[in-house]
Amino acid sequence: MNSDASLPDLLSSLRSTLRGGDEPSIDELEDLLREIHDLGDPACIAPLLLMLRDDTEPFHFVWSVIHTAEAFPESDYLDQLLIALPELNARAPELVENLHTRILNDDACRARYAERLQAAGEESREAARDVLFRIRADDPQFEEKVGWLLREM
Repeated sequence: MNSDASLPDLLSSLRSTLRGGDEPSIDELEDLLREIHDLGDPACIAPLLLMLRDDTEPFHFVWSVIHTAEAFPESDYLDQLLIALPELNARAPELVENLHTRILNDDACRARYAERLQAAGEESREAARDVLFRIRADDPQFEEKVGWLLREM
């Protein structure tokens, strides 16, 4: 792709690559993700996350997107996650649980997420509650962390 490409162009190219008939090469996907990240625009995070489903293939691409999103400043990542959360929770509930487990396991990130949730819209807050209740029901080791986060929202 051209280094002068815009974020919409790069996102479109990434979507096209993923929808192509043949499984795209990891190198091709990684190159596009690198170009997207190098633009430095955190507005890419929500659209990238929304490309994912629980059954996204190649699976390596899922982790590449997560790592790309997490490479932005944490506040930007959390804000964009909350923008995408209502739709992403419906499309990829297992992935959303995984993302939240990562947040729950980092004390500082969990505290910042609580702050972001307080300022988030009701739809995002409701989606976060749904995810957190599922995590707590599935894995009792998260009882305390989930309970704290639910109280702080």
